[in-house]
Amino acid sequence: MKPMKKKHNLLLVSLLLVTCSFSACNSSESPADVAEKFTKAIAMGDIETAKMYMVEEAKPLLELAVSMGQMEIQQNFSFELLQESIDGELAVVTYKGSQDDEPGDINLRKVEGEWKVYIEK
Repeated sequence: MKPMKKKHNLLLVSLLLVTCSFSACNSSESPADVAEKFTKAIAMGDIETAKMYMVEEAKPLLELAVSMGQMEIQQNFSFELLQESIDGELAVVTYKGSQDDEPGDINLRKVEGEWKVYIEK
């Protein structure tokens, strides 16, 4: 095999391994991981990032809350995981935010292998 072809094959194998590693890392996020990232994004006012962690049908509710001025920026927000319950494709994460008086629950549903926040009606 020519040296150039070896380098090309090595590059392709390396890219494949990196791609597989990134997709494996992304799909291994637990419901608690997603809930923490979601709540921190909300606390910082980063709505676009928060929407990445939501099911599609819940995104308009978040946008409505933002448009009504219901979102308060919390610069020093911290997330304390109290409990994570998983039942098949559904999960509930109970947490306490640094500025919350009472614990809160976040409902999650597995969508195409990834945990997403949803609003239970």
